[in-house]
Amino acid sequence: GKGLRSTRADAAIAVVPTSKLEAHLQQWEDAGRVGTPVVLVSTGAYAPVHRLHLQVFEIAKLWMSQNGLVAVGGFMSPSHDDYVGPKMRRQGVGHINSTDRLAMCDLISRDSTWIDVSRWEATQRRFEDFPTVAEYHLKHLQSLYGARAPTLRVMYLCGADHALRCGLLNGISDQVGVIAIGRAKYSTQLRHQRNSSRFLFVDVPDETDVSSTEIRKRLAQGADVSE
Repeated sequence: GKGLRSTRADAAIAVVPTSKLEAHLQQWEDAGRVGTPVVLVSTGAYAPVHRLHLQVFEIAKLWMSQNGLVAVGGFMSPSHDDYVGPKMRRQGVGHINSTDRLAMCDLISRDSTWIDVSRWEATQRRFEDFPTVAEYHLKHLQSLYGARAPTLRVMYLCGADHALRCGLLNGISDQVGVIAIGRAKYSTQLRHQRNSSRFLFVDVPDETDVSSTEIRKRLAQGADVSE
């Protein structure tokens, strides 16, 4: 009945928190709906999450603001334990379960006004790959805001290495584009790639490149990773 449908909707919103997104969508409306509103979704192990995970969102947002796009929301989407566990074992390091990874992501994004944590991917019965995750967020957010913001887009945010490895230079689908942030050793291959509505490349200095893999190596060596 109606009550059950309401409960299901509330549960879905809890899995994909929208309070930050709604505030920025309101700001976009108050500013005269200038530019295309975009929600960024980025998947990954986040094992551990670090400040540069947030920085890539901010880099993308700044670039978008200079190119007719408005970042109204951003979601870190920690991957399923069925994917992260084997990945960590292959690298010979301890597995951080999804509950702890979600909690760390909550903590690091707490003070951001627009970046939040989606629990959908991590709480599925099995691993869902990133195209399915991005498409889910598109459909979910369109169901919530399609009438209010029919031009709302979802773009998958990733590193240049991921974009090249997974063949994302034409986006994920007609509706889900990709925004790739430059990474050391990979950016050269994308600097001559023409940007389109489905694929955007944002070049950044190589010095900003830090990965969770590198942090795990440093932790295993007992090194300081606070900087």
